[in-house]
Amino acid sequence: MSPAFQGFTLMGALADTRVGLSSVPLVEGCAVVSDLPFVRRSSRRFGFFVPYPLRVFSSSEREAAVTWLSALPEEAAVTHRLLTDPGVVVVSVEKPLRVQDFEEVARTVDAVVDSQGQLTGLEVHTRRFPGWQNVAGLLGHIRFVLAHRAKIRRLAIATDSKIATLAPWLERVARGPRVRGFSYGALETAIRWASERPEATRIVARPWVETRP
Repeated sequence: MSPAFQGFTLMGALADTRVGLSSVPLVEGCAVVSDLPFVRRSSRRFGFFVPYPLRVFSSSEREAAVTWLSALPEEAAVTHRLLTDPGVVVVSVEKPLRVQDFEEVARTVDAVVDSQGQLTGLEVHTRRFPGWQNVAGLLGHIRFVLAHRAKIRRLAIATDSKIATLAPWLERVARGPRVRGFSYGALETAIRWASERPEATRIVARPWVETRP
């Protein structure tokens, strides 16, 4: 967008919308290069509602924009691993969450649930919760919670962000797993808590005593 850009006419806006909607399934990413404040602000807001990554660059960063587009699709925002012995999936979050990330984690969780009936624990590890890349990532998060809340026994969140203090509220909202917050550096403690299994019910047999009238 050059400095001379001032906006769209009504017909231009309608044509732009038609082209945008028809091309959504074909786009892997969008780079907006502009120094205009209103273009940069509106692009960032609009970027949350498109299903592909959208980044804003200044005019001096045009080559960086091309390099970023050439490197798409982006690397995963999360990495995860299954600790088979305690039966805990550890999820490390590094970037704004995408719908693809929840699909990957769901495949691992579902494999455990199919074989064991329930996942012992899920541990989320992130220094600062980065949010979601776009509305598709947010909806993917909601779908994951709704589909798995009865399949996961414990959810541990190890982070230095305020989301850890929301653990009691999250437990009430999720209506499934127990939820507890930990500091970012307490990863091993969080994993141990998430791996705890309920104690088996102990049945104490009382001796039968024959009574006679």
